[in-house]
Amino acid sequence: MSTLENVGTTEVPVEHLAALGRLVSVINNDGDLLESMRAALDAVLEILDFDGGGIYVADAVERTATVRCAAGLPEDFLAGLAVIGMDDPPYSGVLVHGEPTYLEDYARFSPTKAARWGFRSLASVPLPFGDEVFGALNLISRRRRRVSEYERSVLEAVGKELGTAFSRARVVEELRRAEDNLRTFFELSPDMLFVLDGQGDVVEMNREASRQLGYSPDEYRGRSVFELHPSEQRDRVANTVTRMLSGLEECCTVPLVTSDGHEVPVETRVSHGRWNEDDALFGICRNSRSDRVLKAAVEALNGALQLQDPYTAGHVVGVALLSVALATEMGLPPDRIDLVRIAAQLHDIGKLGVPATVLAKPGPLTEGERLLVQEHSSHGYDLLQPMKFLGPIPAIVLQHHERADGSGYPLGASGEDIMLEARIIGVADVVEAMAAHRPYRPTLPFSSALVEIKRGAGTVYDAGVATALQALWRKDEIPLDAAHAAARHRRHPSDQEAQPAQV
Repeated sequence: MSTLENVGTTEVPVEHLAALGRLVSVINNDGDLLESMRAALDAVLEILDFDGGGIYVADAVERTATVRCAAGLPEDFLAGLAVIGMDDPPYSGVLVHGEPTYLEDYARFSPTKAARWGFRSLASVPLPFGDEVFGALNLISRRRRRVSEYERSVLEAVGKELGTAFSRARVVEELRRAEDNLRTFFELSPDMLFVLDGQGDVVEMNREASRQLGYSPDEYRGRSVFELHPSEQRDRVANTVTRMLSGLEECCTVPLVTSDGHEVPVETRVSHGRWNEDDALFGICRNSRSDRVLKAAVEALNGALQLQDPYTAGHVVGVALLSVALATEMGLPPDRIDLVRIAAQLHDIGKLGVPATVLAKPGPLTEGERLLVQEHSSHGYDLLQPMKFLGPIPAIVLQHHERADGSGYPLGASGEDIMLEARIIGVADVVEAMAAHRPYRPTLPFSSALVEIKRGAGTVYDAGVATALQALWRKDEIPLDAAHAAARHRRHPSDQEAQPAQV
């Protein structure tokens, strides 16, 4: 039995039963979160004798609560109190401790606000879910001070139900966003991707498959995927697919045939999955003769990172430029320089697994948040490692926060156990982070980054990489905007003191 049922519909006036029904409908359905909030607020204001109110959603990281919907409140009130501090009175008890607050003489709390807006009483109840608080339901009255016991019992019961309902709706909303992200990745993938039903008929094909094969998705939807292979080899393909699904075969190398009859050499892999809540087969076809696959993969992954955290995406560009300059200065051969470039472009891709609110936090991280960010090296490795065409790049990404003295993470590797490419990117990562604007501090002088690397050369950072950085500085060849700006008013690095950046 829900807590709302405990209130008893016999106590609700007949004219309010329809509003109560709408409220129960909101509680029992996983509709649009904002629409659910508006419907719930309208129903509560109709059932109870209040003049206006709002629903605030808490942000535990920012320690604030933001109004998501309101009714009957003055515009200037909302302009000034659209965001409230979770720890500020009179809301701290509600948003932090989950305890309802009733101010039956609003003027004693705030004479100025009471006089300005005519508020006489305030009721604020938490919207709990589990041990946390989703937000608060705040109601005001301009006509009376007393909040009856019946009204309190209704509000607290409604608050409990709405906290669960809104939290559930938010989860559904996040799942929908995740599905949207999956579809975005599906369309942006550099590989040809197919969603198949159990008979092998095409349910969806992505943009790249359409581009390479010359069929529009609508044109090919519902046709057998086997028709995309040479007719004399379709039996072989069917047999290989069966073996792949049984784990007996890794891939199929039978080519695909374009709409104009040309063959495209591919490596095809098939696996089970779910699509639009139905069982499905996923086919991934990689053009085995195309060198652009690697470039497109990097662009697609960094495009996803740009959506998650624009700052990190910009940081990646700077790290890649500086890493290539360092590798070139150190005399690495072209193939290894290219390896450095690609690994640097992907070194922070694991931050796709870190909440955006943590990445963009405008202040120092807590210990828990710092550990969460540190997981991005492992997340990046896990994301890239299945892409066998990347070669050693996943291992470089994994190691880019390792340090020469073993003080880095995630493995605590040291010295020559760290790949040279990772040591180069590690230095470039620190330099770019210190020389660029961060969400929690302004840009530091570029010389501060030089001091940090020079001070840790041979202990924290690779000595050869540190020497290459100093050489680039002397030649004015640091390829970062911050470096060029700093070059106009250089100071000798030994005159500066610096702290490592939070990267």
